[in-house]
Amino acid sequence: MLTFLASVKAGSTTAVAPKYSHSAYDILSTQYQIIHSPDVLIFEGLNILQAEGKVVASDYIDLLLYLDAEETDLDEWYLKRFLRLQKTAFQDSTSYFHQCRNLSLEEAKLVATSIWRETNLPNLRSNILPLRSHADVVLRKCSDHSLSEIWLRNC
Repeated sequence: MLTFLASVKAGSTTAVAPKYSHSAYDILSTQYQIIHSPDVLIFEGLNILQAEGKVVASDYIDLLLYLDAEETDLDEWYLKRFLRLQKTAFQDSTSYFHQCRNLSLEEAKLVATSIWRETNLPNLRSNILPLRSHADVVLRKCSDHSLSEIWLRNC
């Protein structure tokens, strides 16, 4: 990731990054995305806000954004997304959640709620929210995904 970001920041005509699969929940070691001299590059991920090490990803980023929302909204959005993916992406035999493809609506809701409460919510509280203070701009979202507030960090 750092090599890729350094290459883009240095103005290289071509930068190569491994592709990430949301179905496999992992990097695809044999597939790459090639970026050619971008005017603007939007790089999504929490690793950008982490500040451990001598050289960090944010060293190569001009503006750090953090999308924020109420936990109750995140919970609801996760459930809706899980139920939508159950009918689409989970049908793919290579999907990490393929075993959830034939769950009843109630079973799927229980699984999604369990994943949210046992994994995603603790991750949000322990690993994601603490990074918010590193962002230059925090965009606060409402339950309908509209923006309610924009917070700018004092420099």
